[in-house]
Amino acid sequence: MKKYNYRSIFKLLLVSALLLLCSACEKPAPEPDWPDISGNLTFKDNYKFPPDQLVLDWGMYDVGLNWNIEPRRESQEDIQPEDTFVFHTITNATGDIAAMLAMNYFFSPDDKNSSLFFDYLEQTKEDYKRFEEKDWPLLWQLLGLLFDRQETIETLGKQCLSYTNNYKENRNNTQTGGLLEWRGRQDDTHCIVRFTWHGGFGDYVLSGIVLNSPPSYAFELDDTASYRIKEDNYPQKLSKTAEIDLNAAFESDIGQHIVRGYLDRLEPNDDILDTTTLLDFPKNTDQYQKALLVDETGSLPVYILPTSLAESELKEERLHFLTIISAPDPFCVIDLSSTNVDIFD
Repeated sequence: MKKYNYRSIFKLLLVSALLLLCSACEKPAPEPDWPDISGNLTFKDNYKFPPDQLVLDWGMYDVGLNWNIEPRRESQEDIQPEDTFVFHTITNATGDIAAMLAMNYFFSPDDKNSSLFFDYLEQTKEDYKRFEEKDWPLLWQLLGLLFDRQETIETLGKQCLSYTNNYKENRNNTQTGGLLEWRGRQDDTHCIVRFTWHGGFGDYVLSGIVLNSPPSYAFELDDTASYRIKEDNYPQKLSKTAEIDLNAAFESDIGQHIVRGYLDRLEPNDDILDTTTLLDFPKNTDQYQKALLVDETGSLPVYILPTSLAESELKEERLHFLTIISAPDPFCVIDLSSTNVDIFD
C-alpha cells in the first residue's frame, strides 16, 4: 500500500494555512478556555497521537502555554485508512501570532512527523523578543509532549536557541534577506528549524519547526528525490564527477546535477562563502559541511547544506543533488542526499 505524497500534503497545508491563519487574523483571540481536568489520570495516560482539540488543549495547559485553539480541521483526501493526518491553528493570547500545527503518522505511530509554522501579524520587534523569551521554550515543551519525545525535543530546542542567539549576535550586519536553517538530531528525532528575514524588524524570525522520526525522514528524502526528477528541472540522467566543469556549467545553463556516490573527508565548513549568491539556500554557512563527493570516475569538492544525517550515513552510497553556485569562484552545494540510488535503473 502506498503512502501519500509529501508534496500533496504540503500543498494542502499551504492553502489551508493561509485560510486558517487569515481567519485567525479577522477576529480577536478569545480568552483561553482551559480543559476541565479531573481524576488522577495524567496527560500521558490519555494521549494518542495525533491530538484532537481537547487533548491539544490539555497539553497546552500541562506546559503552561497561554494560547488559543481554532476548531480541529482534518483532511481525508487521498488518505489511506491507516493514515492519520490532523492540523490545528493556534494563536497567542494577544492574537498577534498565529501558528499552524500539523501532525501525522503513516503505517505505525513510530512513522510520524510534526510541523509548526508561524505567521506574525501586527507585532513589534519587542513583542517578538517577548515571544522568543517566554513562549518559544513552552512551544518546544508542547511539541515534545505531543511528539512523545519530551526530553529529546526540549534538548533540541535549547540547542537551537543557543545557536540562534549566538549567530544573531555575531552575524555580519550587511547580511540581510533569505533564510537561516538549523538542523539537529537527538536520539531518534530529526529536527529542522527555519528562520526568515523580517524587513520590519530588520532581523530573522522563527518561521517553522519540523520534526521527523527516522522512517518518516528517510521517506521524505526519497520522496523529494523522486519528485525532483519527475517534476523539477533536474537532468533525467546521472552525472559523473569527472564530467562536471564548474565554469562550463554556466556557459551551457546546466547548473544542476545528480550524482550517485558517497561523501569522504567530511569536516565543518570554515570557508567564507558569498551568501549573496546562495539564492534560496540558507545564509548561515557555518552550519554547512565540506567534503569530497566520490564516484567511480573521481571526486569533486562540495559543500553540504545543514543536515541531520550522521557522518556514517553520508559516507554510504546515496543519490546526491548538486547545484553549482555562480560566484567569482564557482562552487558546488548538495542540498539533498537520498538512499533511492536505483531510481534511474
